Amino acid sequence: MAFIHIRSAHCKELLLFSQLLLIWHGGTAVMAQSGPSPVKSVSITNRNTTSVTLSWDPPNETNSSTYIYMINVFNGSTPWSVNSSVNATSIVVTDLIPGVTYSFSVYTVTSNGIPSSEKRTIQGTTSPSPVHNVSITKQTTTAVTLSWDPPTDTNSSTYTYKINVFNDSDMWNVSRSTDATSIEETDLLPGVTYSFSVYTVTWDWIESAEVGPIQATTRPSPVQSVSITNRNTTSVTLSWDPPTDTNSSTYTYMITLFNGSTPWSVNSSANATSIVVTDLNPGVTYLFSVYTVASNETQSSENRNIQGTTSPSPVHNVSITNQTTTSVTLSWDPPTDTNSSTYTYKINVFNDSTMWNVSRSTDATSIEETDLLPGVTYSFSVYTVTWDWIESSEVGPIQATTTPNAPTNVSGNPLNTTALSINWTPPNDINEKNYTYTVHWNGNPGALNQSSTINTTLVISNLTAGNLYNVSVISVINNVTSVEAVTNLLTNPGIPGGFSITNITNTAVYVSWTNPSDGSFTGIEIKAESGTGSLNKDFSSPSSEGNLDGLIPGTSYNLTLRSFSSYPATSRRNRRAAAVPIKTYSDPITRNEQTYPNAVPEITCFKVGGGYQLRVLFPCPTGSFDQFKILADGADKETVPKQDCRKDVTIQNLQPARKYKIAVVTVANNKQASLIISCDTDNVGVIVGSIFGVLLFMLLVGLLAYFVLRKRRGLKNPFGKDSSNLEKIKTKRVPSVIKTEFSDYYQRQQADSDFGFAEEYQQLSTVGTDQSKRAAELPENRNKNRFTNVLPYDHSRVKLNQIDGNDTTDYINANYMPGFNSSKEFIASQGPMPNTSADFWRMVWENQVSTIVMLTNCMENGRVKCEHYWPLDYTPCTYGDITVTVTSETILPDWTIRDFSIKHAKQQGNKSARHFHFTVWPDHGVPENTTDIVEFRNLVREYMDQKRNSGPTVVHCSAGVGRTGTLIALDYLIQKMEKEQRIGIYGFVHKMRLNRPLMVQTESQYVFLNKCMLDLIQNPSEENIYENQISGDLIYENASVLGDYQKTISK
Repeated sequence: MAFIHIRSAHCKELLLFSQLLLIWHGGTAVMAQSGPSPVKSVSITNRNTTSVTLSWDPPNETNSSTYIYMINVFNGSTPWSVNSSVNATSIVVTDLIPGVTYSFSVYTVTSNGIPSSEKRTIQGTTSPSPVHNVSITKQTTTAVTLSWDPPTDTNSSTYTYKINVFNDSDMWNVSRSTDATSIEETDLLPGVTYSFSVYTVTWDWIESAEVGPIQATTRPSPVQSVSITNRNTTSVTLSWDPPTDTNSSTYTYMITLFNGSTPWSVNSSANATSIVVTDLNPGVTYLFSVYTVASNETQSSENRNIQGTTSPSPVHNVSITNQTTTSVTLSWDPPTDTNSSTYTYKINVFNDSTMWNVSRSTDATSIEETDLLPGVTYSFSVYTVTWDWIESSEVGPIQATTTPNAPTNVSGNPLNTTALSINWTPPNDINEKNYTYTVHWNGNPGALNQSSTINTTLVISNLTAGNLYNVSVISVINNVTSVEAVTNLLTNPGIPGGFSITNITNTAVYVSWTNPSDGSFTGIEIKAESGTGSLNKDFSSPSSEGNLDGLIPGTSYNLTLRSFSSYPATSRRNRRAAAVPIKTYSDPITRNEQTYPNAVPEITCFKVGGGYQLRVLFPCPTGSFDQFKILADGADKETVPKQDCRKDVTIQNLQPARKYKIAVVTVANNKQASLIISCDTDNVGVIVGSIFGVLLFMLLVGLLAYFVLRKRRGLKNPFGKDSSNLEKIKTKRVPSVIKTEFSDYYQRQQADSDFGFAEEYQQLSTVGTDQSKRAAELPENRNKNRFTNVLPYDHSRVKLNQIDGNDTTDYINANYMPGFNSSKEFIASQGPMPNTSADFWRMVWENQVSTIVMLTNCMENGRVKCEHYWPLDYTPCTYGDITVTVTSETILPDWTIRDFSIKHAKQQGNKSARHFHFTVWPDHGVPENTTDIVEFRNLVREYMDQKRNSGPTVVHCSAGVGRTGTLIALDYLIQKMEKEQRIGIYGFVHKMRLNRPLMVQTESQYVFLNKCMLDLIQNPSEENIYENQISGDLIYENASVLGDYQKTISK
């Protein structure tokens, strides 16, 4: 049996011819039966990408249960067939291509292989392949974009795609064109999670298997109106309005921060509307971005930004550094923040009624707040401020009171010796009635007293008589004090005693007194008052006697004596107040005295013929007088009224040719003064006898004079009559004398009223005078010389260290002097003056002086001889840079010994010096005996020997030549006599005068040196000899310098 298949080339379908069934039997063909009925209602009941399940209803025939079915498959190009099993009603056609449309033809086939003549045909498409790599490529608040890769099917270019969208309540689908590989699903709700499924769809709506569901959430809506609601140095609180999305209650929020260098983020809790962002830096500006985040971490595409700065750190160590009447200065330490260099500072000022603030530049760490009121308390708060006006927390308030105004017009007056009354004017400001006042007074260094009061007057008591008190008054409010209002006040000094008149002349009164024993005083004032005027004179302490001259002759005076204290005075104490002159007085002691009248200035006698009368004429004297008496040889002759003093007066009852002593006596009350002249009455009767007597008398006088001069001038001239030999005598050198021969030498020189000594001394007058004195004569140094003709030679003068390079500051009137042991064993100096005391102490310090010898008193015969250059008591006094303190004082009848401690303000250490003060040596003269000065010299020499390693010994009197030279010479001569058994007074004085002019100033001092040496040789008992003799070597005072000073101490 065989099937014959014929393919039609035109219709491309299989034609099965079954009309003939040929059976060959012995080469003979036999015809068989016809085919079965076709199937009914063929359908596709299932499909996938590679198979299609066909189902059919079998034919309703007897043998249908034996049938099989043949399915022809055609895909448009290549047909093929598959057979089902027996009695099958369906078949799965496999090995198909996805998404391809096939034509399926079903034939019924009998058990013996006879197919039905008819077929049943159905067309069907396999399922397309699903898409792959489906992803969510974009999300917005209302849309989600999906993308995919299409399948690689043969017909994929014809595919469309279906997307199912589901959001837990609704589902819908959308389709897109065949070439779409993505889709944007719009009209979604913000922040909602959707499920997306993607299907491939063929041209005939056959869908692929589902790809998905893929979930995606739309982006939530951004927050609204972000704001900073709070901040501090390390955190910022952000607040916002949440979106109105459906799911907003499930949202969290992400905040990103950026500080210009490093970003980071923080998250809020669910449904939060604010967050505190911590761990920030003070004073730093941050950019805050707020994102909405859905429950599946999807965040909004948009954010809300806000820029904010953390609070800066506050300043620290705020303090009040200065207060004035109108300002307060605050200072602080700035914070150490990163951006502190950009900060400014705001200061709030409040005074209980008004508040304002001020700002300062970035680098300010202090501020002076001005335009304030005096004595008012203000509160100050300081804030740190960033560039965008963010302020720190307050530092403060710090309270400070401005300085109150000081009181004015501080003055006072002494009530007595121990009390002062002080008064002042209160400050003229709003707190005038609220101030208290503190009064300080200081009368001694280190002793500061105080008292407080609400009044504007105060009496201070328990003070010291005659003492200077520095008084200051300050206003006080809230324990803040004003500047001092200062004045100096003096208490009244104690009353002097022992007021007595020691002498009265025509123009002066000499008085003595005892100084006050309590407190201090500057001096004594003597005042003379008459009906025509008054005159007064001051005497500096410690004088106890003086004279008041310039009085009117013959005038009755009311004399008043009282002590006074004055400021400024000669004290060296430093004072805080300005040196406004003030003066206080003790209660006075009074006496009435009258000066002697002046004698008439001249008397003129006129002879009257006969010789029994004289006519006398005299002018009126100056001053006051009552009458005149005329005496002849002591006998009263006439009384002349005061108004007749210019009229002739005739004296009666005289003897002719006789010389009378005519006296005109000026009478004023009980005082009188006279002028006496010799007048001759007429001598015509006895003229011859008189002439003879006169000539005889003159002859006798001439002879007497001749013999006296011959003896005194040494007319037995060893050089003959040549006058040049006399000059040789004047310039001869005087050799030293052996000790054993000195007594004879002394007797020779003492003869004829010390003529030999005078001759020696005269030869010394010009020694050294040709040497230069340029430094002393400089204009800048002239006022440093007490006397104009005692100037130090340049070669031997003491040179001080210069001050600030000024070459005239090295000058002092002093010279190095030789001694027995050294060429600079002594310094001979003038007595210090007010303007040279500091230089004197510089000389002591710089020359390492440990011994000072003073041979004058500060005041002698009413004249200032030396400045009181050391402290008056044990209170230290400062002279320039040097402070001197008296550490001990021993007062003896003829001398006083003091010990000084000396300190330099600009150099280390203390030095000591001993002060030997010989108090009984008159100026230009000599002591009353040699014993005291020799003992004094021995005392000085003993101390000098103890201090051999110190500098030279300073010796001074007033000019520093007379008494000074005598003592230095005495020390030398004694040592030379003791060690060499020779005495050379002339030679050593000559040597001294080569270093300083006028050393051993007077002849009497030169003779006194010889006397000292004689007494030391003979060791006699004390003798009182040698009155003061004024020689030709006068010293002329520097009137231009000392005149004003003399006037000052005379006031």
